[in-house]
Amino acid sequence: MPPPSLPPCFPFSSDEARGCAYTANHDRVLAREAGESRERLEFLVTAVQAITDSVDLGGALHGLCSAAVPRLGQWCSITLRSVGGLAAPQVWHDSPDRVHLLQELAGVRMPPGDRRNPVHRVLASGRSEFVSRTAPDFNARLAVSPEHMRLLEELDVASYMCVPLRSHGKTLGVMTLGADSGWRPLCRTDLVIAEQLATRVGAAIEKAQLHQAVEAELSERRRAEAALRRQEAEQAVILDTVRAMIWYKDADNRILRCNRAAARWLGKSVKEVQGRRVDELFPPALARQYHANDLAVISSGKAAVGVLEELTLRGGAKRWVQRDILPYRGERGETVGVVIIAVDVTKRKRAEDLAVAKERAEREFVANVSHEFRTPVAAIKGFAQTLREGAWRSPKDRAKFLNIIEANADRLDAMVGDLLTLSALEGSTPVRPVAVEVGRVARDRARRAMSRARRKGLSVDVSVPRGLKVRMEPSHLGQALEHLLDNAIKFTPPGGWVRVKARGAGKEARIVVEDSGIGIPSVELPRVFDRFYRVAKGAKSGSPGLGLHLVKKLVGAYGGRVSARSRLARGSAFSISLPAVADR
Repeated sequence: MPPPSLPPCFPFSSDEARGCAYTANHDRVLAREAGESRERLEFLVTAVQAITDSVDLGGALHGLCSAAVPRLGQWCSITLRSVGGLAAPQVWHDSPDRVHLLQELAGVRMPPGDRRNPVHRVLASGRSEFVSRTAPDFNARLAVSPEHMRLLEELDVASYMCVPLRSHGKTLGVMTLGADSGWRPLCRTDLVIAEQLATRVGAAIEKAQLHQAVEAELSERRRAEAALRRQEAEQAVILDTVRAMIWYKDADNRILRCNRAAARWLGKSVKEVQGRRVDELFPPALARQYHANDLAVISSGKAAVGVLEELTLRGGAKRWVQRDILPYRGERGETVGVVIIAVDVTKRKRAEDLAVAKERAEREFVANVSHEFRTPVAAIKGFAQTLREGAWRSPKDRAKFLNIIEANADRLDAMVGDLLTLSALEGSTPVRPVAVEVGRVARDRARRAMSRARRKGLSVDVSVPRGLKVRMEPSHLGQALEHLLDNAIKFTPPGGWVRVKARGAGKEARIVVEDSGIGIPSVELPRVFDRFYRVAKGAKSGSPGLGLHLVKKLVGAYGGRVSARSRLARGSAFSISLPAVADR
């Protein structure tokens, strides 16, 4: 019997119908899988792009967590290796109010390399670990403390996977994804996507870590450079406030650094000195000597302290300098140069020389004054003794001897008076200038000197305009003129002349005592007013060397000045300039 015919509206057989149903279902599966593959691909592209766009490590980890949740898990934790252990994890949860659980769990300290911790196991093996459903004792096996147990129970880990983050064969860290019992269980597809994501972002994390390391190194270098600049600025302030001259020199005789005092002493700025060789700043012979001294310190490693020397700079100026040459050591302790600390002791040296000269002059003065005092004292004593022995009986001898005694007493009195005046002028006794007429004082002192001049056959003339007045105490002006007249008479041969002249010149009056005497050698002339100085004995023996110095002190006390000019065998002229009193 033939099989029943099918209705005209159903053109296929039952087998064909079943085949069509299978094909349609297969197409739907393929379409779903294709859609899921496309979705996974789009997710991977978007996630990797978001991560690799950031060179900041924190930004990259944040991008990775935010991309993985909730696509691959309910929560995500990323732990990276760091120097000496593990860095604090980056955490993310689809429920913000539960992020604190992940943060508190991250703060639980577990023993290093603890095999109970899946993160440690994945870091050690470099392979993923996946658990679709956790065992009932999962929390108990993992917990290291009651508090840790409480946090695990509250987080409710129902499924999880740990995926290594690798780059160039190195495990950089671990990405842990999980879900609680109310979320869908994690599946193998999630693991595949997570591994693909981890593979692609490992290089991005390594780049971010490298960038972070470079930034840290640059930041540290900037801090070090800033600290170095501060240190150099502080050193510069210290060096520039020190009066001593300080500079560093290398073995090639080049100045590496100097302070402001050293540059100023050389007449240059700090920039003009630093980096230059010593032979560019000092005369060649001196530069060679310096270099030899420096090399001796460099080779021996021993300092040369208190080196005193007189220098002649390029401009011709002379200076006394005391130097300390100290070895300058490098990083390995070897001597690579010298530090020179120099002090300009020119003023001190000159003061010491002056003190020595003054002490020598004072010793000579004491000897001269003793000799000068001894002569009149011996005369007084001798003639007094002669009178006592009977010479007083002769009126002629008595008068003669008494005159000699009186003259020598006057000489002693004059020397004592000069010493007392000089002491007062060099002390704190103030002077009291008054208006004094020059002509009256000059004629009075000339009359006193006339007897001595006549004994030598000298003429003494006074030519002073009437009414010329100066500001000076009269006795002091008379004392100064008396010394100049006495000096002129003493050094003028018989038959010569002595003149006293004066004239007004604006606010000054100039008084000149000149003679036709033997003159003063030119080499002696600059020092004739020095204290205790005596002209060389070749000319003629004179006083203890106090008279002209006293004239200078007397005139200087009233704001005046003295000068002298002379020619051998032609005479001398001594001038006094004093403030004049204007006519009214």
